[in-house]
Amino acid sequence: MVMKTLDRNAKPSFAAIQRIAAIKDSQIDYSDIPDSTAGELKEIAKLARENRKKKIFSLRLSIETINWWKETLGEGYTGAMAQLLEAAEEHPNWIEESIKGTKAHP
Repeated sequence: MVMKTLDRNAKPSFAAIQRIAAIKDSQIDYSDIPDSTAGELKEIAKLARENRKKKIFSLRLSIETINWWKETLGEGYTGAMAQLLEAAEEHPNWIEESIKGTKAHP
């Protein structure tokens, strides 16, 4: 086993990075790293949720509407729905026309 203390201010060479990248996980000794506590894991999960680029959003739709999207687009239909909603930001007239159509057809 090779142990080396690194200077925190030193920038590793490209060759050093390649050597480290070539080490297999089975060759790494994790025995000196303490187990994470439940509190630490909870905090990590919280930070991961807060740092998502996209947030989870709930929307109530009729089963017919959901089935139409699934049948029309198949796998990835929720992504297509998200793209359409994001595109609507650039086209506010889509929303206005949609609302007018809903009011005309109760």
